[in-house]
Amino acid sequence: TGKRSIDEVPFDDLEKVYHEWKKLKSTIDLTTDATLDEGMKPDGSGAALRNQVQQQQQYTATLVRVKKENSAVKEENSSMKDDLDDAKDDLEIANETLTQQAVATDRWQGRFDEV
Repeated sequence: TGKRSIDEVPFDDLEKVYHEWKKLKSTIDLTTDATLDEGMKPDGSGAALRNQVQQQQQYTATLVRVKKENSAVKEENSSMKDDLDDAKDDLEIANETLTQQAVATDRWQGRFDEV
């Protein structure tokens, strides 16, 4: 079945959807100062319920988008941490090599000074 516009859905079906949405955990939209109750006065036409369902769908879509972005950021941070750890290991190896070269150079210099 194809998706229908919310305006095409009968009021009884909207009421069922609304009660299903109420069972879900409420989400808070941190992007606006608007409250859920603004302009949601029942007028008998089902428009208020349609608006509330649409608003809940928008909040859910926003929550899903934010969770996806959060997941991507966490993955990127993990990748960057791995890269940083690799760079630290490379730096330690380079420092050890430089120290060994300095010790070897000092020994050779000491031998040349003796000769």
